[in-house]
Amino acid sequence: MESSTKSNGEQHCCDQKMITIPDGAEQLPFQIAGHCFGKSKHKYGILKHCQSGDILKPVFDKRSRREQSFYETIFSNNGNTDDDCCLATLQKLVPHYNGLFHDPKMNIDYIRIEDITARMKNISLIDVKIGYITYDPEATEEKRLAEMNKYKHSKDLGFRILGMRYFDRKTNEFVDKNREYGLQITPDNAHEGMFFFNESIITMFTCVYY
Repeated sequence: MESSTKSNGEQHCCDQKMITIPDGAEQLPFQIAGHCFGKSKHKYGILKHCQSGDILKPVFDKRSRREQSFYETIFSNNGNTDDDCCLATLQKLVPHYNGLFHDPKMNIDYIRIEDITARMKNISLIDVKIGYITYDPEATEEKRLAEMNKYKHSKDLGFRILGMRYFDRKTNEFVDKNREYGLQITPDNAHEGMFFFNESIITMFTCVYY
């Protein structure tokens, strides 16, 4: 399977010339999937908070407001997680929520979440959609059909790879595999599709902290 590139860790997938990045924020040094700032249909995308290094996710529609509510519920100061084992468990599994970052120029808020890889080197990352239903419960029929036709093997495999980046220890370079690579994965070659990332798992467990 093709659709991969090697990089030195500096390139990213977004063209930031289309809109202005908010003061106090910067482009992510890499992004394996998700909405790219300045390139997505709505122009907003994931950024990095300059001072803290937090990941910034824009709040601009119903789905992103639902995500904001999700984090606020889990990390609510008023919530007593001792009485809610579900919230207590989720707090241990998701990045810490650090409130909102506001862009006054565009009048838009961004969710601030901890970058759990901030102190690591040579990080291997993968973005996987779990489950074969990849559309929102409130999605239109047109959106549902588009999602179902996007990747015909979702139901057979139960997942879809949206992108990955792994550190090749043989060449000391990062290798990026994009969405097109994920769409080439079938039940027959799924083991091959995951091989490169699985081979780099040892790197994930030996990341050097500084």
